Amino acid sequence: MDIQLLSVQQVQIFLVIFSRIAGFISAIPVFSSTQNPGGVKAALIMVLSFALFPLLQGQLTPPPDFALGPLALLIISELLTGAILALVCRLLFIAVEYGATIVGFQMGFAAANIYDPQNQNQVQLVAQFQNIFAILCCCQT
Repeated sequence: MDIQLLSVQQVQIFLVIFSRIAGFISAIPVFSSTQNPGGVKAALIMVLSFALFPLLQGQLTPPPDFALGPLALLIISELLTGAILALVCRLLFIAVEYGATIVGFQMGFAAANIYDPQNQNQVQLVAQFQNIFAILCCCQT
């Protein structure tokens, strides 16, 4: 794909795809922690955007007279859509951690806390195990 052969519509479609992926990757629990460098996240966003661009190019058709205002609103809405999808994912991880905290308390592991570098706080041992297990299960599907 040669950069000089891209039309304005294709660049706009790429920006829309890029904004949704950027919103998702920046807020998803696996990548939003401080232990992941920003350059790695930016590279992942670019690679995923370039990989999905040929697949989604035919499905997204902005109007030919796309001005800067509507394009900015569309990019902001796609960024927020990606962030909302990541928020739903984060809520599932919080629910898993909360349920595992209750289970750990019932098992007698209330005093067994470890440091969670993703959330930067102390969590119970069973909750950390369930959180890592949930991450592995989500990555496998």
